[in-house]
Amino acid sequence: MQFANAINTTEDENQIVQMMQAAFGMLQGMNLPEENIKDIAGKVSTFLSELEVEEGSQAAKNKAKAVETLATLIG
Repeated sequence: MQFANAINTTEDENQIVQMMQAAFGMLQGMNLPEENIKDIAGKVSTFLSELEVEEGSQAAKNKAKAVETLATLIG
């Protein structure tokens, strides 16, 4: 999955934020009911939170930032 790859390879947490915002925006652009958008974003957040990464690594920081960003977007 593209998100998992980005978590492991991106050097800048801000890129992760931008990616999560763009993905959320794409869902909103599909004219889905808000409940469905939040459900999909929640499932992505759950998936990302379960990724195994090395503690203290850039991947761990990226993972935390992705989950935090999605939580903010979901509301």
